Order: sequence, then structure tokens, then C-alpha cells
Amino acid sequence: GYDAESCFDVEKDFGTMDDFDALIAAAKEKNIKIIWDLVINHVSENHPWFLKSLAQNEKYKDYFVWRDALPENYGVAWGEKVDPRAVWHTKKERPGFYYAAFGWTQPDLNFKNPAVIEEIKNVASFWLNKGVDGFRLDAIRYLVEGDSIETQADTPETLAIWKDFSAHVKSVNPKALLVGEALTQTDKIATYYQNGLGIDTAFDFGFGYLMQDILRPLPALSNDEDTNEEGESNNPSSSQDNSRRERDQMSKSMRQAIWQKLAMQHNNAEVPGYFYSSFTNNHDHSRLGFNLSPEKDSASSWAREKIAASLLLLTPGTKYLYYGEEIALNQASDKDSLHQRSLMQWDSSDNAGFNQTQQRWIDSGQWFFWIDNYRPWWKDYWNTSDNKQRSVQHQESTQGSVLQHYRKLIALKKNDPVLNQPEKLRLYEETGMVWVNEYLSNTHKNRWVLVNLDPENEQTVLLPSGLNGQFKNLINDSSIDLFGEHTLAPGETLVFVEQEQAEQMKQ
Repeated sequence: GYDAESCFDVEKDFGTMDDFDALIAAAKEKNIKIIWDLVINHVSENHPWFLKSLAQNEKYKDYFVWRDALPENYGVAWGEKVDPRAVWHTKKERPGFYYAAFGWTQPDLNFKNPAVIEEIKNVASFWLNKGVDGFRLDAIRYLVEGDSIETQADTPETLAIWKDFSAHVKSVNPKALLVGEALTQTDKIATYYQNGLGIDTAFDFGFGYLMQDILRPLPALSNDEDTNEEGESNNPSSSQDNSRRERDQMSKSMRQAIWQKLAMQHNNAEVPGYFYSSFTNNHDHSRLGFNLSPEKDSASSWAREKIAASLLLLTPGTKYLYYGEEIALNQASDKDSLHQRSLMQWDSSDNAGFNQTQQRWIDSGQWFFWIDNYRPWWKDYWNTSDNKQRSVQHQESTQGSVLQHYRKLIALKKNDPVLNQPEKLRLYEETGMVWVNEYLSNTHKNRWVLVNLDPENEQTVLLPSGLNGQFKNLINDSSIDLFGEHTLAPGETLVFVEQEQAEQMKQ
């Protein structure tokens, strides 16, 4: 799918241009905006532009990056190992070497050629005029490479091209959204904002990795028998004390890790918080539940998924949700990326409600030609464990399901002005396994977010002084008197606002 042979057609496996036009029309009727995945760093080796470049057609010979001799000091653009042949390739049809950062089948376009830039602008205009509302831009770091492995990404020339491209897109549709994919450190991602003239938002890959670190099972407390009547150890050096200290340190590290990430992204005056688009998982990584919950069908497995949802949707910034995360969709294996891209589970029928043909692309070897002796697996996976509980149909009617939790959080994120965009955040320390964060506002009452980071045990937290009195829990629209301390159920999320303000919101 990233080896485009034409930039103006729909891949035949997905349908026709008429199908695409119908999709756009149906989406607009429901006020759904569609962002089109656009790859401009490279095209397919079978693209007409590259075939003409191979033939040294006068117009197209410099549409790609060619060198007469093998350049030195190059390697994989996101690595450190010097290996020029990893990115410089040959074809018998033309002497010399062409640059392809992602493999020989995907030659990089030459963005130092103004004609190439105009071609790409034409591609963007075509789809915008078709009704697309923006683009998810793949591999934004690699448009223009320098002359060494240290300068194969994030060059000033690359930033300049994205600013120019953004200006062009906005001239066609001022409301079009540009989302960039840049798998790198936060400070480098921030450079693509360019004072609001570059990419509108960029994916925050670090958030998903952080969730996996935070939600991995903590070490169990030791069953040390040398304890007093209160269950406290009589031996200060006991293994129980050691494991308790380890758990306490890990819980503190969890809170600090979340806070450091938020502070880095939302205390930068030059880049707004919404620029960072966080998510828990995407098509390139194993699903959260698969990595975090080896037991798959236990209560703590579902609790971990709900904690991840809370930390995703109750922190500032633009959010993305990979299909199926809202129902804790799992996978059978992590041996190939096809496993995290399998069928959406709508109901408990044989095909999970995915289609009406009783055929599953995921079980058809024709789509996986690179895998020898491909063996169908989805049906066996579907009929084992608790997978049928991980369907929209089941969770819509199940109280406290992951789906219901996501829906509540999304409604809060969308409709609550303080949770959506607070003026400031305040983290409270010494709260054990409970994440306590205050959202401050100059125009509304503050909001308080409490999340029990322990999916298996209740946790009691000493409440900050400001969180005492009559409050409304916005998660379930219930009133509560808070004083001193409060106990949260395993994995529980609470969102509080003072009762008076809550009643005004309701009116």
C-alpha cells in the first residue's frame, strides 16, 4: 500500500473511484470527515515516473535521487550503522545508484527538483477537490536527505518543503488537517509545527510505549509468614518489604513518567498541546491487551484496558483511537503485523459481523504471498478464550464494559471545556498507586481526575485539601461527599467537579 503505482487512482482491491465518491458523499451526510493516507516521500518502482527515470527521459531523469558512484557514510535513515547499500540501490536499466530509504521497491522522490514539488501539490489538490478533509502524512522526516547518515532525517530543507506544502493545502481548503507521522523524540517532532505554518498535528508514539510500561503487571507481594496481626512484617529485611518497596517505587515512577511527558508537551509556549496526537496503539504494534494481559480473560485484563483509556482521553491533546481498542480487541500472535490488523469484532456471529460473505481476507493466503504455506488462523482464534466478549454487541449491553468506558470518556473529552483544554495542570505527589491530577481553569471550576493505576487491588488515597466537600462525579453523574481520603476500586477512574458548578453545567 505504500508502493504507489498511481497517485490518482483507487487501488482495485478496495473498489473504484465511484465507490470512493459514494463514500465521501455518505460521510458528509453524517458530518464525518475523512483523512486520506498520503505518502509523498517515495513511490513504487513500477510508477510511471520511475520507469521514465530509468529510461533517462529528459523530464523525469531527475525525479529521483541518483548518484553515479556509491555514496559513502549512509545507512538506514533511522539508525546509526553505516551501510550505504541499505539505502542506495541499482537497476540494470540505468547506470548508477538510486536512493530508497525504505527499500529498493520504494525509490525516494527528489524534492530538490521543483517539478517534483509541483507534481505532489497536484496530487494533494486532486484529492482535496474530491472531498478529502486532510491527509495523514507518512514518513515526514525523510523528504530531503543530506550527505551523511547524520543528516538523512529532519533536515532544514525537509521542514521548508512541509511549510510550503501546508500553505498549498490551506489554499485549496483552509480547514484541511495535516497529521504527520514522525517516529522520533518529542523535541524533534515539535520542529514540524513551525509556528503554526507546518504540520497541524503529529503522532506521539511515545505515549503508547509509556502506557505499556505503566500497565505491565507489578511484582507480587511476597507471602512472607513472619507478620504481626496487622499484616505488617516483623522482619524489616523480609522479601515482603522488599517487594512492597519495589511496588511503591514503580508506582511513583509511573506517575512521574506520565507527568514528565505531559509537562514537556504542554508547557512549551512555542508549540500548543493539541499538536501532539497521542494513541495507545496502531497498525504497526501489537495490541495493548496482547502485550499487557497474558491471562487474556481476567478482570485485571479489562481493567488495564480501561486505565489506558482514562490516561489517553483524560490528558490534554489530540487523541487517536485505533479500531478495536475501544472493545479491547486482542490478537492471536505477534509473529506478523497482520495479527493487529485483523477483523473488527461487531457481534458474536461466525464472521464477527465483519461481512456477509462468510469469507475472511485474514484467512486467505492470496493476500500474504510473502508467507510460505500460509495457514488460516482467525476462526480458531475467534472460538477460543473470551474473544466473543470483545465485540461491540456484547459490550453495548454489558455494564462497566471497556466500550461503555470509552464512550463516557469521549463524551467528557468532547463536551467538557476544562478537560478538553485546561489552562494548566497540577499533579499531586505522594498518592501511591493513584494518579491525581487537577485541571485548572480561569473561567470554570477546576476538574479533578483520579485513576487507580492498580488493575487488581483497591487503593486508598489521601485527598488534597481542595478535594474536600460536595462534588459531582462526572463519570457516572453521581453526587459524593469527599473528606480526608477515598478508596478507588481496581482500575477505577473518577472525575470530580464541585457540586455547585456541576449543577450549573447540567442546567
